[in-house]
Amino acid sequence: MYPGLEQRRRCVTLALILFISFFLCASYWLWSGGEHVRLVPSFQDGGAVQDGSEVKDAAPKDVVTKPSLVPAQEEYTPKTGTGELRPDEIVLSEYDETPIREMCANTSWADSRNVVVNCAARVGGVGNVRQEFLVCVRQAIEIGASLIRPDIMLRSEGLIEYQNGPVHNMSYLFNLELFDARLRSACPHMPIYNDLAEVERVGEIAKVDRPWDLPKEQGVQLSFTAWAALNRQARDKITVITMPRITGQTPVCADPPPFVANFGRLVEFRPDTQHLASSILTSLLTRFSLPPLPHHGVSNSSFIGLHFRTEIDAVNVGYTSFEEQTASYLAFIAEGPIRTIYAASGNTTSLDLFAIEAAKLSPPATVVAKGDLLSGADKAALEALTWDQQALVDYLVLEKAARFAGVSDSSFTWGIAYARQVKVASIGDGGWLPQISDQPSSLPAPELAPVQWPSDANSDP
Repeated sequence: MYPGLEQRRRCVTLALILFISFFLCASYWLWSGGEHVRLVPSFQDGGAVQDGSEVKDAAPKDVVTKPSLVPAQEEYTPKTGTGELRPDEIVLSEYDETPIREMCANTSWADSRNVVVNCAARVGGVGNVRQEFLVCVRQAIEIGASLIRPDIMLRSEGLIEYQNGPVHNMSYLFNLELFDARLRSACPHMPIYNDLAEVERVGEIAKVDRPWDLPKEQGVQLSFTAWAALNRQARDKITVITMPRITGQTPVCADPPPFVANFGRLVEFRPDTQHLASSILTSLLTRFSLPPLPHHGVSNSSFIGLHFRTEIDAVNVGYTSFEEQTASYLAFIAEGPIRTIYAASGNTTSLDLFAIEAAKLSPPATVVAKGDLLSGADKAALEALTWDQQALVDYLVLEKAARFAGVSDSSFTWGIAYARQVKVASIGDGGWLPQISDQPSSLPAPELAPVQWPSDANSDP
């Protein structure tokens, strides 16, 4: 009856595929999980030893190449009869180290003891900090260098004294032991240091700062490999390259999709936040009689996830207003039948006000936050976490939502959107093609500009 309908459908499908492919390649490389914490063993204890000028593998250690989301000494078992989700049931996909191992195997590590990439202390929310960690590791792999494991500079609770907090190792937000195990397993020839002092005990160092924008020669911008070779210091010294705060400069299409899909899994969230997220999801499903969640990927029809970015630092720099976010999110909810809403924000007043407006919809929507879904020891554990640590729990829950929306000002939102949206699937002999998920992420901000990763670390909780 409509002879051109099928042809138009094919054209629309092709256009969507081409758009997503262009979108990925034009975007920056965005990989899509209290107090003093102990340092993990230094690189001398971890898998590679130096024998003169030659690097040899030490006796292999047991490493975890699939998610280990709770400390080994505290193996987590769901409460009998509760139907509680295991922490490993909230991940979006299995981890496969193979593409990372292949990348490392194709890198020359001949000078790895004499060139060290120093990630230094990173400051900001999880969206920016995690990206900076990953860029730092990726560039160390690119030039076959040693790595000084990144640290985190804490933000003040009120986000006022932004860059003056104490420095902790990466377990403040992430699973340090898993990072160490996975990186050593995938890149066994990469020496890993705890800090600069450890490098100085190995030999005399010479520092050089990597510029944010690499220089050009004859009108062509140097690659990081070329720049590092030109800035290699005296051969009798260890060249230490200090990295700037870069969230992404490598297009996604510069690396194979399997590598991109797994590389971010080097940096998983703290095990306790994984447990709290699983408890929240269990409580959410039970309270609202929602369908079960899949082991991997996102849910089909259970709940909507929203991220409000209305904290004081966002207001101060002119991010999208609460009123605009509210209007967009209400319209987003009204588009579909789901009326269970999980909302996240460091500004709980915003969530309370939004819940009042959502209840006015027809049919009304119920808005809950992480604090509403925990009790007893779990709630006490959540409240003991800092503001940035609590954001990890929201991140994990929002990843599993049937539909997700967040303001485009925030790198926190973009990180979740990419983890949910960017899928790769094998097509034929080694071919790869980005696919759109059945329940696409949505970012209904008043102005949805092309991807521009926020330049300041205030951009995410």
